[in-house]
Amino acid sequence: MTGARDTDDELTISEFGRRAGLSHKALRLYDVSGLLTPARVDPINGYRLYSEEQLERARRISVLRQVDMPLTTIAEVLAGTDEEAVIRLDRWWAAQEATASARRATLEYLRDRLLRSAEPGLEPRPVLTREVQETKVASIRQDTDQQSLMGVIVTSTEEIRAHLAAVGGILTGGSWVIYHGAVTPESEATVEVCVPFTGTVDPAVYARVLTPGAASAR
Repeated sequence: MTGARDTDDELTISEFGRRAGLSHKALRLYDVSGLLTPARVDPINGYRLYSEEQLERARRISVLRQVDMPLTTIAEVLAGTDEEAVIRLDRWWAAQEATASARRATLEYLRDRLLRSAEPGLEPRPVLTREVQETKVASIRQDTDQQSLMGVIVTSTEEIRAHLAAVGGILTGGSWVIYHGAVTPESEATVEVCVPFTGTVDPAVYARVLTPGAASAR
């Protein structure tokens, strides 16, 4: 009986899942987690019944799951207005890219070590430098491992931007992360989150130091 509608305005879990691109198992999980609860549950047979209006949210959840976004993060992204969702989505994706970049750098470091071990006479790679315009940045340094890296980057970036906004600093671009060591799943290293700005800004009083100053982009 799960293939028929209960009323003209309600969809059974089978029909809703088919139209949203979600399995029964996924819909039950989203119900339990509170991410997507049915419009109502039939008190007699216990069937989950959904409304047409829930299809758009379900489809958005399906897309976000395809990029491996955790359920708790999906709930945060989809909370509030669409404009707020875009901001949260961009913030999450930037953190994902930063994590991927850190993992790629770690892998390349190991690969380079393996190649040089196999070829003892191989010359070291030259260090390349370039002149860039002097840039004032506010930064936070923190020790982290690979598992906590994404959270550290996101939290530190938000703290810096909030402080700059509160004291009249003007953001002049995006942000970047300097790795002062190899960040791996087994060991910590210091990372420095940097946000460029203009204006006169005093350091914030944090447990970890927020240090504005002039620095060259690296």
